[in-house]
Amino acid sequence: MTRFRLALATLGCLAVWAAASAHHSIAMFDDNKPAILTGTVQAYHWRNPHAMLVLDVDTVKNIKGETEPDQAGVWSIELHSTAIMMRRGFTKDYFKPGDKVTVTGGRMRDGSKMIRLFNGKKADGTAFYGDDFRPESTGNNQTPSN
Repeated sequence: MTRFRLALATLGCLAVWAAASAHHSIAMFDDNKPAILTGTVQAYHWRNPHAMLVLDVDTVKNIKGETEPDQAGVWSIELHSTAIMMRRGFTKDYFKPGDKVTVTGGRMRDGSKMIRLFNGKKADGTAFYGDDFRPESTGNNQTPSN
């Protein structure tokens, strides 16, 4: 019976390890060197493990507000899982091709044109937030009224 318990405990540990290692790290993003992107939505991919927003970016600025003209072009914006996004008020139709948006997020450390979303605004002024960067700790993605 001791071998059975040991085997069961080993299988349990392996199951927990496999689940924990299935999610990738965010270490590829440098949150200390964010980019501010203004552009037009090309595509919005509502899928797991992360929804993605693809922008045709006209203007890229660094955190100091300095324009980086050589960085214009197509950028990918990593959002969160669809389950978390739904809890924050997003839907599969939240962004549409042609929408104008400005987004801020941590850049890829390797210099590729991709960020992890901190926050953004639609052309109508609607604010949205990524991961855990919204001003409130629970609820939807809208700015709280205080």
